[in-house]
Amino acid sequence: MKAYLDEIRKKYPDCPIKRENIIYINSTIPGKIWVNTVRVPGCDGSDIESLSDGEIQGLLQIPGIIKTLRDFVPGFEDCVLDEICPAIGIRESRRICGLTRIDYHDALAGKKPEDTIALAGYKIDIHSGKGAGTVLMKIPEPYGIPMSACISADIDGLLMSGRCISMDRETLGSMRIMPTCMAIGEAVGVLAAAAVKRGASVRDISACDVRRTLLENSAILE
Repeated sequence: MKAYLDEIRKKYPDCPIKRENIIYINSTIPGKIWVNTVRVPGCDGSDIESLSDGEIQGLLQIPGIIKTLRDFVPGFEDCVLDEICPAIGIRESRRICGLTRIDYHDALAGKKPEDTIALAGYKIDIHSGKGAGTVLMKIPEPYGIPMSACISADIDGLLMSGRCISMDRETLGSMRIMPTCMAIGEAVGVLAAAAVKRGASVRDISACDVRRTLLENSAILE
């Protein structure tokens, strides 16, 4: 709805929507959508005071978004607020230093290491932390998330999943979405369970064994 939002701003110069776009997602409930339009630039998700301020700023944006939808978007004239996400979404904060690090060139090339435990294929989508501006790069084909990027390089027994694994910022812009994070979470869980069962270090568990279990559970690794 970017073009439509541009037209709204021409008619309504004080439009309170901070984003470049109004993003909405259809739900499985008739008549209900999810609106992903709150924008809080400059919030540091690793700092509790900054995060608390970000929560407040995000909540304060909601009434303006509802008013804009009601006043300017056909079909939303009588829309009401049903629920609010329990916490602000943090796109990026700390990441682990792993045995290996995923480089975005590998992602663009569709590289699948031998210890791949999950696949990612969403485009590189980097939002500016200072305000407007988005960097987009297409991913031609799925790339692999290596098990070694989920294992700490210097803390024995420490594993990470989701957006906290070892990778550069550009790769994070691609793999931070929920399906990929869920796939990595399953794989890291299999790795942790195998280490506990065998009484071994996670570094001593074979990626082949983890992959075999994942494939038996219908994971997609190719």
